Amino acid sequence: MIGWKQLKIKMLDFLKQMNELRAMQARLKNEVVTVEEAGVKLVMRGDMQLQEVKIPQGLETERLETILKELHTRAMTEIQTRLSQSLTLPH
Repeated sequence: MIGWKQLKIKMLDFLKQMNELRAMQARLKNEVVTVEEAGVKLVMRGDMQLQEVKIPQGLETERLETILKELHTRAMTEIQTRLSQSLTLPH
């Protein structure tokens, strides 16, 4: 059975971890990834929200669809890489 002191210590550790996660989320939200190809530009925040999309005139629909998928994948991969680095590196 766990004593009151151990429970209190565990709760304090948990609260500390939650505060660290909130701080990390705030840092990641401020991270911005920009990817571009053929005049198409995506800007994505670290919280995975698209901040900006630019599409040039005259791009064929099929080509645009392909580029958007590729750029989205690249942006997500970059954010995930930064996230994993922030989890493994001390701050």
